Amino acid sequence: MARNLFFKHYTSNTDAFMDYVVKLVKTKDDSLNLILPLVQNYGIPLWQYSKSIKSTRNVYSLTIPVKAFDQDSLTSLLIFTSTPRDTKIRVFEKRAKYPYSDKLKDIFLHYESTIFKGFKFATRKTVPVHEGNSTKCVMAITTCFEVYTSLDLGATWSYSYTSCGGTTYVWIDESDPPSTPIGGGYPEGGGGDGTFGGDGGGSGNSEPTVEGIDQRGYDRLTTAKNTLETVYCPSKKILESEWNNYLTIQINSNLAVDNPAAFNSNTNTIQFRNSFLINDSRLLHETFHAFQDTYWGGGNPTPPTQMAEFETFLFVDLYRHFNNQGSMWASGLSDTLESQYLNWLESIEQNGVTNITTAEYSTWFNRFISVMTNYSNLPIGSHTSPSAINSVFELCHYNN
Repeated sequence: MARNLFFKHYTSNTDAFMDYVVKLVKTKDDSLNLILPLVQNYGIPLWQYSKSIKSTRNVYSLTIPVKAFDQDSLTSLLIFTSTPRDTKIRVFEKRAKYPYSDKLKDIFLHYESTIFKGFKFATRKTVPVHEGNSTKCVMAITTCFEVYTSLDLGATWSYSYTSCGGTTYVWIDESDPPSTPIGGGYPEGGGGDGTFGGDGGGSGNSEPTVEGIDQRGYDRLTTAKNTLETVYCPSKKILESEWNNYLTIQINSNLAVDNPAAFNSNTNTIQFRNSFLINDSRLLHETFHAFQDTYWGGGNPTPPTQMAEFETFLFVDLYRHFNNQGSMWASGLSDTLESQYLNWLESIEQNGVTNITTAEYSTWFNRFISVMTNYSNLPIGSHTSPSAINSVFELCHYNN
């Protein structure tokens, strides 16, 4: 019954990506229990008003309005997005509160104005100006539409403004609402030409360019990335921020023996001395340096400093502590101090970073430099608090 309602308005062979999504949902429904909760909680998807959009980065999206059972109104939008690696579903609820709620209100309003022709809108309605794909995807419903308002419950309407969506309704924050992976990527079997994960590059942001890494190293890189995306929210947020931000990942055999990996801020390049040194902790370390450029420099290169290195090691140690692994540097301390440092990590994990005092942060910084003497020739730097970590923790609601 639920499956019949879910696909009631679906017609095959009208949209290739839609057909792929339907096939995937039917295949995965038994194991993931997708259809019944969606129908029970939201209503009937209106597939006939859906249209897939392909971005220049080989990302496909499909937006499906969902109608309430008992009235001519929408409850939600189902958003399917697919890269050559995976396909995910997200549900945007009409009455939920998001950071971008005003934009969503216009989108829901436009859909209802388009779908429910006889519905009398009391205070606001939209009229499409012209349709068109945008160069990105997810929430690009139309290129432009006009918004009208009424002060007499729909008897007369006055033009209010024109809203254009090409670069407005795109890539709404991945964290709210969360996405649910449901299967493989689209197009099926898609290959790549020098970019990580099979993306073909193109204009705009793209998957990292991979240079000089053999198949074993590529497999290690894939495993490291997948681990960072699945086990710890802050590491996932770092990759969401930087992975599609023009990164290059390469092998540089000229790195010093005591330097297994490095980040070149000027070229936005992560380097490993060889493929065997690629792992999740080192990938996270260098990607966090890229995030520091984004957070502190607005995307511009920032010079390496002792403080930047300490914050990066702290972030990676928090990731490792979460996974019951040891510190990347604290083994160089006395047993007592190492134990105190691990207790400090536990405190941060429980309470966030906003409760860290300047004194204790400075104390651990000084102990870090006393052990990691290879950074002692760098300038100290001006970032005397874990502000970049704090920004990531806020996204994960880790600060109490």
